[in-house]
Amino acid sequence: MINLTIKFSSEYEVERIKWTLGDLQWYEDNGYGPKFPKSLKIRPCANISEDQIKESVNSEYSEDDFKIQERYLLDNWHRVIDEASAELEKTSLRSVDMYTVYLTKYGVGGSYNYPHSVVVNIKSKYEKGLLRTVFHEIIHLMIHPWIIEHKVSHWQKERIVDLLTTKFVPQISRAQEIRANIIEPVDRIFNEHYPNIELVIKNVGRHLAIPDKLCYKIKQIR
Repeated sequence: MINLTIKFSSEYEVERIKWTLGDLQWYEDNGYGPKFPKSLKIRPCANISEDQIKESVNSEYSEDDFKIQERYLLDNWHRVIDEASAELEKTSLRSVDMYTVYLTKYGVGGSYNYPHSVVVNIKSKYEKGLLRTVFHEIIHLMIHPWIIEHKVSHWQKERIVDLLTTKFVPQISRAQEIRANIIEPVDRIFNEHYPNIELVIKNVGRHLAIPDKLCYKIKQIR
């Protein structure tokens, strides 16, 4: 059983914004639109102080908003695992018993912090979308060492995770919009080697090396 522990706080929201600002250029280059507090004006080369970030977070922070989403996740997570467990057992993937889920209102829709924590944006994802994003990010954690080892590009990695999510939890899965020149070769390799996920990733890295903007760094919660 994959269990979840849920965390949220205004202090974490401040750190989330600082972290997102630090990676802002990468997000923009890869077509993401991170969310920020309404009162925080994000402009190119803007010098935003930590006091400004804290003030903007405190003006919007409501613990009740997070508690509602926490309750939904904890009440419904077992259904996701029940649906996924049989297919997961066919694969070479291994999970830990407990993952930490940080709830936020800022940044992108979801992200992961190796080895066992994920972040999900409750302003971007609701109910099934919340469950799907948590599961999606946990899959990222499971395959992360192979992604690094075989130098798989960001969007190739995202397609692999979408395909796995569809295999494991088809009732809540939804694929991202990814270019056809990524989807078609990754799908071919996936269908050829599934359920050996390490072999899928190895062959994507070996045969589909492309000059894409790569995402190898391990994201850290600060």
